Amino acid sequence: RSGFGFPKITELAAAAEGAVKEGAAIEAIREEVEALAEYIRRIGGYDVRRETRNEASN
Repeated sequence: RSGFGFPKITELAAAAEGAVKEGAAIEAIREEVEALAEYIRRIGGYDVRRETRNEASN
């Protein structure tokens, strides 16, 4: 499996992908994706002000 050069990002992305492939409940998938997003937001140089929100996800 190829990674992103960041082992923790790879781990969190794989968990989110796995939840989708396993047909997990939407809330479980959302939790995995949020864990990934929160980790990415802590990476130096990441600018949270550049994020956009998909209104359909609310």
